[in-house]
Amino acid sequence: MKKKWYLIPAALLLVCVVLAFAVRTTYTDTTAQSGQFAYSCSTSLQPVLDSLKVQKVSDIPENLVQNADAIVRAKFDGDRTFSTNAFFSTVKVTQVYKGSQSLKGTDLRIVEAVDYFSFVKTLNAGDSFYIPLQKGDDYLLILKKVPFQSSRKLTDFQKNQYYPYTQSAFGAFRMAQDKQTKLFGKNDKRTLDTLQGYDVPASDQKSLDAYYQVKEKVMQLLKI
Repeated sequence: MKKKWYLIPAALLLVCVVLAFAVRTTYTDTTAQSGQFAYSCSTSLQPVLDSLKVQKVSDIPENLVQNADAIVRAKFDGDRTFSTNAFFSTVKVTQVYKGSQSLKGTDLRIVEAVDYFSFVKTLNAGDSFYIPLQKGDDYLLILKKVPFQSSRKLTDFQKNQYYPYTQSAFGAFRMAQDKQTKLFGKNDKRTLDTLQGYDVPASDQKSLDAYYQVKEKVMQLLKI
């Protein structure tokens, strides 16, 4: 075989190395910019009612309390890891209302079902009537334990993983003093930054009122 034929694989290898280096050096970590990404979610209560299979809003509070694996008060300080289909947000538990008291003082990793598309700078929570946890805020969290096979050895990252029951605002009540009055237009441009300080992404008064009705009833049931 002529010598020049030996040079072809070497040349192809060199091209691959150069391309890989170019991709590596031009890639930018966008997680720090995620607060400015377009955020889409349901602005209506109906998907939550459908998922819980309840006919009336008044049926939701007891459903939440009875079916939760844990109910805690916790604070989110902004420690969050992103994957393509979820946020993993670390919270510090300050009070336990249901579940093992050993959770008090521990860090829980809350799995928030939000798709993360870094290259198009978009966050999508699908039908979730939900605003992701906001840095510096306290929450009443209605939680389900993330299921893993009992025989599986869990990593530190997988231990203490929970998700908000219903994956909606009814699984994570922001413990703010003032009630939200703002309604969001269905076509409003929303980002995590513009949602800061709000409880729910409601676009109608009925959904907004229902959120506070459920929150107040849950707190009554828990004697908070």
